[in-house]
Amino acid sequence: MADISDAVGVSHLIVYRHFASKEQLYEAVIERAHAHLDAKLAAGGMGRFGPSPATLLRIVRSDPPGFVVLWRHAAREPEFRRLHDRSRQRLVDLTMEAMRPHVAKRDRAWAARATVTYLVEATVAWLDDGDPRLDDRFVAATDSALRAGIRSWSATRRS
Repeated sequence: MADISDAVGVSHLIVYRHFASKEQLYEAVIERAHAHLDAKLAAGGMGRFGPSPATLLRIVRSDPPGFVVLWRHAAREPEFRRLHDRSRQRLVDLTMEAMRPHVAKRDRAWAARATVTYLVEATVAWLDDGDPRLDDRFVAATDSALRAGIRSWSATRRS
C-alpha cells in the first residue's frame, strides 16, 4: 500500500481510508476496468463479428494497468478469477451474438471463445511489445486475422 500511495502522491493513510486492504483496492481496479470495457462496448464498440480491435485497443490505451490486471493477473488468482471470468464471458456472449448470422450454431461457441482469446491476447502482447505510433497497423492486422477466421468458420456453415 505504501508503494501505491507513493505512486499517486498521497499518504498511505489516505489509501487505507478508501480501501481497507490491498485486496479491496485490487478488486476496485478490476471492477473499474470491467465497467469501462462494458460501457465502451455498449456505446458502439462492437464490430461486425464482436468487439472491434480498435475499440479494445482504445480501452487498453486509456487504462493499461487496469486492463493488464483484469486480463492477465486476475485470471491467475483464485480469489479474483470470478471477476476475470465475468468480463471474458461478457465478451464471448457479445461475440456469439454478433456471429449468429455468419457462423453455424454448432461452431459458434468455440468460434466466439477463440475470437475473444485471440483478440485479448493479441492486444496484451501489443501493449507489451508494440509501438503506440503503429497502433493503426496493429488494428488493421488484427482485424484482418479475425475476418479470415470468420470466413473460414462461415465456410463450415455450408458443410
